[in-house]
Amino acid sequence: MFKFIKEYKFILSLLVIIGVMSAIAHWDETETKKEELKEASKNKIFSFSFKEVTGIDYINEEEDIKKFSLNLEKGSTPRWRITAQDINEIPDQSLVASFIETLVSLEYKTDLGEVTDEVKLKAYGISDSKVKFKLTVQDKDDISVVLGGSPGVGNGVYLQVNNKNVYICEEFVRQGLTKSFNAFRDRKVIKLDSSKIAGISFLYPNSSFQIEKEASEFKIKGKDTVLDQNLVEDFLFSLNSTLVSSFIDHPETKLLSSMKTSRFLDLFITDDKKREVKLEFSFVEGNVYFKFRGRSTVYVAGADLKNTLTKTEKDFLVKKEKIDLKNLETITPSDKSKVDNDHDHDHDHGHDHSH
Repeated sequence: MFKFIKEYKFILSLLVIIGVMSAIAHWDETETKKEELKEASKNKIFSFSFKEVTGIDYINEEEDIKKFSLNLEKGSTPRWRITAQDINEIPDQSLVASFIETLVSLEYKTDLGEVTDEVKLKAYGISDSKVKFKLTVQDKDDISVVLGGSPGVGNGVYLQVNNKNVYICEEFVRQGLTKSFNAFRDRKVIKLDSSKIAGISFLYPNSSFQIEKEASEFKIKGKDTVLDQNLVEDFLFSLNSTLVSSFIDHPETKLLSSMKTSRFLDLFITDDKKREVKLEFSFVEGNVYFKFRGRSTVYVAGADLKNTLTKTEKDFLVKKEKIDLKNLETITPSDKSKVDNDHDHDHDHGHDHSH
């Protein structure tokens, strides 16, 4: 009995020791994680998260479009919208996300503390800064940011937050935070849903033709010829994949006149609800310039786009396989005799086999 009690006490003591050791290990792990988080965030400038940013008002006085705004539209799939002057469009969502992520992870090299002295602010390039922006953060006060000058060539950039604290950040921060309106724009401006397209009209200076969808198949309008559906899809895919190299939001009369005289295609695309997109393509100074009819912005793309857009009905027809007569084997008289003999031999062999 005493031996059993003694063993029981030993086991109990052992369990207590294990429990204490586990608690110490857990505490040590928790403290280590806290220290790691503290170390990782000790030089961070901002405490907001990516999802908390809902708006950005940006000023860059060195650009043609000096002021613009980015605002998060709520919905089942939230998306950013960019506006400036008379322009209102959907920007490249990944570029906006990258900008916000840069801010979330932003760190300083040196914290100069609160600076209100005008002489210092001028020396830091903050009081006469050309680049500044304001962040709207969910359930928090707005945050203002001003990009200043550099402590020395390649030595970083001064940055002031909320008109108070001034920080010195790494030089790459200047490039990451200095933006223009066009820097956020989506360079894929043609967006067509091929599944909803009902017709495509090609109007060239000297020819034209129309493609229409009947019973889920694209055909040449007025003809029963069924087109190669993949070729039509490939054409639409090429349009959607077109990357714009630059934007001209307020084109001069001279450019518009040049585009009118050098237009090589009017493209009309109709969807299943009879809504129509009209595109005008011109070839100017070695590049393709195009615009949506009714809109002022002109887009510039590479010269290769002209080849993509230059089509005829035949380009969409089902390709028939052609027999290459040159590669067919030629049978000489001697070959023919050999073939006949082989045939007779096979016939005789078959006859003998039947007996």
